[in-house]
Amino acid sequence: MSRYPRHTRWPVIVGGLTLVAGALPFLGVPTPQALEGLYRQPTYRVVTGLVLAALVALQWSYVVLRRRPEAPVKALLVQHLWLGAAAPPLLLVHALSSGYGYQTALVWAFLANCALGLLSPRVAGRQLRGLERLWLPLHIAGSISVVALIAIHVVVVTRYH
Repeated sequence: MSRYPRHTRWPVIVGGLTLVAGALPFLGVPTPQALEGLYRQPTYRVVTGLVLAALVALQWSYVVLRRRPEAPVKALLVQHLWLGAAAPPLLLVHALSSGYGYQTALVWAFLANCALGLLSPRVAGRQLRGLERLWLPLHIAGSISVVALIAIHVVVVTRYH
């Protein structure tokens, strides 16, 4: 198996670790008491939700940024990876459980899309056209699903809480 290129190696390692750590509470591992105390405060949930939504919006901005002719595509990819590595811990501090229904779908779509991002052929240094053609639509579809579920979440939370 070939090694990841130097520019993507650390973000992928950190991203893998944060993905595992971020998924633990949703797999039944007890949450730290300090987070539970913070989570009871409505302002905390709003602020962490806004930070998480901003991270998702920033991730989407890379679609536009990399289209520019002078875009430093390699640097943008590395920034996209580092932001992706920050996503699971932010999810962890925002949501201590996956809830029910659409919230469960949101949590697992979010984490699955983060995992899919780590499996990018380009990130792994493999320029495999067929694999890239399969991987990229899956990652984009996952990202669109996450955004749609976030929108539903915001509507439900603001409407019913």
